[in-house]
Amino acid sequence: MLTTVSIWILYTASYLPIYIFFLFRLLSFKQCTFSIECLLYPWNLHPIIFSILIFLTVFSITVFFIIVYRKSFLFSPSERIYGKLSKNTTSEMTAFFIPYILSILSINFDYSGAAIFIIIFLLCGIIILQTDWLRLCPIFFYAGYKLYIDENETYILSRLKIEQFNQILMDETNGIEATPLSPNLYIVTRKNF
Repeated sequence: MLTTVSIWILYTASYLPIYIFFLFRLLSFKQCTFSIECLLYPWNLHPIIFSILIFLTVFSITVFFIIVYRKSFLFSPSERIYGKLSKNTTSEMTAFFIPYILSILSINFDYSGAAIFIIIFLLCGIIILQTDWLRLCPIFFYAGYKLYIDENETYILSRLKIEQFNQILMDETNGIEATPLSPNLYIVTRKNF
């Protein structure tokens, strides 16, 4: 299972589109043609906010590529699951977009706006951590995983379609290898049928 730090890392990386949006928003504050002056403008206006956004963007992109290309580094299968998938619940991830919308609507690019963003970010992170809602973090969706629920009411993240997953389960008598991320969430990194 993932540690608290790992969950916070995945949660932080899930905000990648927001970081990119904020960077573009900072860059568009000054209306000018593309030049070094325009690129340095956000740095001169809010150097701390700009530096943190650059760091978070690079960090999130790195986590994303690790999930996509080096998943065995993070998610080495340690258990086997036996329940057939019953329903695609990827739409549950849309609940995560509420903090996105709150972040976009409430942020002005000054230090009070950054403080509001940090408060929203931390509150949503604490809720996800305390309620075991890691499955709602869209970093997995960005990496091509779908969220399913099986007949045992366990959530499964997988790139396989329901039919493929259930067929593999029927063909293999000892289940499918999976990595537990939380007590009620597993990730299956197998992507071929």
